[in-house]
Amino acid sequence: MNMSAEFLKDIDQISSLPAGEGPLVVVDDDDSQLNLIQKTHQISNSKRKLKLYNNGKAFIEKLEENLKNGTDVPGYVLLDINMPELSGYDVLQKIKSLPNLRPMPVFMFSVSSRPEDMEKSKTLNANGYFSKPGSLKDYVEFFNKF
Repeated sequence: MNMSAEFLKDIDQISSLPAGEGPLVVVDDDDSQLNLIQKTHQISNSKRKLKLYNNGKAFIEKLEENLKNGTDVPGYVLLDINMPELSGYDVLQKIKSLPNLRPMPVFMFSVSSRPEDMEKSKTLNANGYFSKPGSLKDYVEFFNKF
């Protein structure tokens, strides 16, 4: 990992990272979380398009297809850690293994606050680690940063 790269733990720091114009992508296997994310993003001030995936495999397949077509590469990616088939860590490793995607900001997005999860995320070259907001208001404020 490039040790000069900043590892973000606070959403207020998000503007310090360059991002493409593509959508904000959230990958989470919890449908209730995805519904909450979609609704709070809609009422936020975010101008960035939102794309949701309920598993890492579907996201990676779509990402690879979009790379071939030159379309819709994400501006930011938020990955839940604990997902079946491909964990957030697996998806992170796949993204960071593709040279043209390494600069894309990818964040772990979890309810976990375990220091070892944050450390593993940093070791695997995530750009940061954000705890999922605890209320509707906090979610809206979170998405206002994008």
